[in-house]
Amino acid sequence: MSRDVKVIAISAGPERSQQYVLARGEKIVVGKVANSDFVVDSSARGVSQRHAELYLCPPESGKGADEVVLRDVSTNGTGVLAQGDPEGRPQCLPLRKGSAHTLQPRSQVLVPLNTKDWGEAEDV
Repeated sequence: MSRDVKVIAISAGPERSQQYVLARGEKIVVGKVANSDFVVDSSARGVSQRHAELYLCPPESGKGADEVVLRDVSTNGTGVLAQGDPEGRPQCLPLRKGSAHTLQPRSQVLVPLNTKDWGEAEDV
């Protein structure tokens, strides 16, 4: 039986994205600590040492390709910009420690969620 894999691209601001191949049972760790898979600049305010994890999960329907799931493991929360309301404005879905959300293609993740200015948050 073949395992589903996804290619995940992560970037911080205008920097070129880094690509990761993610298979079921593996995870990508985002955080300040040096052994994170994607290391966020240590001067970034509000980003935890281990802030968030990305992993694959079978779809709820049991049919189709695995889905990418984001789980918050931080103290300051993580945000996901959703598709938006009927008028096209993006909606922020807050995630708190231990909560998870299935990401849609081209999702924008905000690290950390708790920031005075959304412009300060890192795009992951």
